[in-house]
Amino acid sequence: MAATVFGAARELNAAIVVQAEGGLFSDQRGRAERRDYRQTALIAQVRASAPIGHRAYERFTDQGPLALLPLGDEYSLVWCVRPDTAQALLALDDAAFLEQLGLAFGNRLGRFTHASARVAYPLGLNADARGSRRSVAIGNAAQTLHPVAGQGLNLGLRDAAVLARVLARDATPARLGEFSALRRQDRALTVCMTDTLARVFANETPAQALLGISLGLIDMVTPARNLLAELMMFGRR
Repeated sequence: MAATVFGAARELNAAIVVQAEGGLFSDQRGRAERRDYRQTALIAQVRASAPIGHRAYERFTDQGPLALLPLGDEYSLVWCVRPDTAQALLALDDAAFLEQLGLAFGNRLGRFTHASARVAYPLGLNADARGSRRSVAIGNAAQTLHPVAGQGLNLGLRDAAVLARVLARDATPARLGEFSALRRQDRALTVCMTDTLARVFANETPAQALLGISLGLIDMVTPARNLLAELMMFGRR
């Protein structure tokens, strides 16, 4: 197998090859499940005047989800909007951008005071977990998902954990079929759930309002909220 290691081409021999990097949605070939959500993720680091430590937020706007993930004294921003809105936000100066972010997110963290350089990426679904007799795909190489609810990361971590557990017993190509069978249900459910949420929140329809109300009701019922959180973190077991 030809590979590039630290910038140099090398020939490597391996009993099993694990593909884990899927790259950007716009750069990937079409797979068995593919959908262009016609949304763009705007990415930046931002600061707020009244941060709350170790707490992540996700707001569902009429154009898509807006997530703030704590990272030290800052937040990693993932703001999903329509492509034309993304271009307009990229064109703003920092002060105007922070004002628009505050209007979209609200004042839970005070006001936003700083933003790094912004970048944008097109969003879509591109999933196909099939491998070969001696190769297996996990994470983004098996499924590139919309970032709603952070399920791409969670699913990739579960892929890696199950693969490690299976290969720890017997690191041979024969184990790859077992791995695929163990991951099939969790992958299918997570891909379906993420795809449904992304399509609903990417379009202004009555279903968007209904889903928003449903999530609000779940948040008010502790057992239901805990069950949903457990499903999203640990998958179907």
